[in-house]
Formats: sequence, structure tokens, C-alpha cells
Amino acid sequence: MRPFVHVNCAMSADGKIAGEDRTQVRISSDEDKTRVKALRRKYDAILVGVGTIIADDPHLTFKDGDYDTNPIRIVLDPHGRTPDEAQVLDERAPTVMVTLEGCDREWDCEETVRMGKEEIDLPAVMEYLAEEIGIENVIVEGGGVTISKFFKAGLVDRYTVFVGGLIIGGADAPTPCDGDGWVADGGAKLALKDCEVLGNGALLTFEPVRRIRPATTQRPFLREPSLFTLPPSTILRMALYVSASLRPSISASFDIVIDGSAAISSMMRVSRSSSPFITSVICPLLPNSNRNWSPSLL
Repeated sequence: MRPFVHVNCAMSADGKIAGEDRTQVRISSDEDKTRVKALRRKYDAILVGVGTIIADDPHLTFKDGDYDTNPIRIVLDPHGRTPDEAQVLDERAPTVMVTLEGCDREWDCEETVRMGKEEIDLPAVMEYLAEEIGIENVIVEGGGVTISKFFKAGLVDRYTVFVGGLIIGGADAPTPCDGDGWVADGGAKLALKDCEVLGNGALLTFEPVRRIRPATTQRPFLREPSLFTLPPSTILRMALYVSASLRPSISASFDIVIDGSAAISSMMRVSRSSSPFITSVICPLLPNSNRNWSPSLL
């Protein structure tokens, strides 16, 4: 199994994501920026490539978030180029660095994953993130080379792109699907699911029609983010209230790790047999309910 993968980016009306010299250009409207902030809160992790780290030095966190509530940050850095002082390595959120097996670079982060000899083995990395760390869904935010590798590996489940009302120009300016060219039979087929005007631009939502190269024969992904988000503490209180109404006695036999909320980050115990409502209905709604390590428990 692997996480649900959502690629999200913004491009100009001529298909560019930055200037020829990789200089950042404001493309998103205020409305799209608000959308992206809300979107990030629904995902377990945010993933970018090392090119984005070097060019923009993003922190990939919420302004009002902390170590326990911010999503996990994942950086693909095959050759160990991320500087020690990069904001993505600060204490505002957990960070997982992904590099090649032959790269001996070390970072001050929660975990370093080394997979692949000549290039990072993305299918294996995604499986590791799901099964060893418990990440159920990931939002990929760039850059173009990283997005291209996800499409090429057949790992994209949803693609949203905001098309801004400006022209950047330049034959060598980066695009959303950049890097070394690759040709698939008929291209990477996408089905347009939605189109929404957001300020001086439009948000396009696509889903793949078929995979270019299936990454796994197992069930494709764990779970995409819920359509609504509630703090785990609120969900748990609702569960316990309803369960107590249905069955007064709740014994302690089943562990659920609950994190992702400043209000509650601990180990709670409820009974699978005495409270099927919680385990069958409420547990799937709990953000990160199967994460194998919790920032607050490290």
C-alpha cells in the first residue's frame, strides 16, 4: 500500500511555474492562496524536491501550527544538497529526508530514508512512508522535476493546477512537469473533473484515466483526506458520547494513536468488541490514526 498522492501547483497562462532563472513569480490569486492553505491542513504530509528547497527555502508549515499539528515535511534530495540551515529542517514540524542509498549525508531530522541507487525509488519510498511511518496521504507541491517523476511512476491520484492570468515566457522557464523528457503511449491521460474561477485565474482538477507504469499490484493507496476536518479530540469526544449512549461499558483493550492536534496527542484505549461504532465509523475519520511514530512521543 502507499499514500494517496495529490499533486498541486500553479502555472502561468503559458504553462510556466517560474522565470528562466528559477526566480519565483507570484502566480496564485489571493483566493487560490486561501485554498492552498486549507488544502494543506487536510494532508498528513507535504512533499517537495530539493530544487524547491534551494530556490525558495520554504518552511512548509502553517502560521498557527506547531510541531504536533503541522504536517510531516518530506524532501526528495538524491545527492544531499539540502543545507543544514534550511527552514525545512527547523523545529516547527517533523521532517523526513529521502536520498539515494549511496549518499552518506546526514541531517538533523526525524528520519532519513535511503532508497534507490541511481535515482530515488519512488514506489518503494511511498510504500515505506505508508507502512513504516503511517502516512496515509501526501500533497506534492513541486518542483517540476519532482512532479514529473511522480507522473512517470504512475503515482498521481489527483492533480490540481491553478492557471494564473499572466504570461512569464522563456523557452527554458520551468513547467509543472519538467526534467528529462519521457514519452508515454498517448501521453499521461487525465480526466478533467472540475474547473473553478478563483480571482484572476482558474483552478483545474484532474484525475488520471490510467497509470503510465503501475507502481504496485496492491491496493493503490490508503486513504485520501476527508472532505471535512475536525480535531481528533472533538471526534473522540463525539465517539465516546455516542458509544456510551449505545453501550455504557467501554473496556480498555484496543490502542489508537491519536496525534495531529495540540489539544490531544496521546494513546487512547477503547474496546473493539464493546464499541464497534468507534472502531468501524470513527477511527477512519481520525487524522493519522495509524501513524507509527508520533512527534509528541519521539
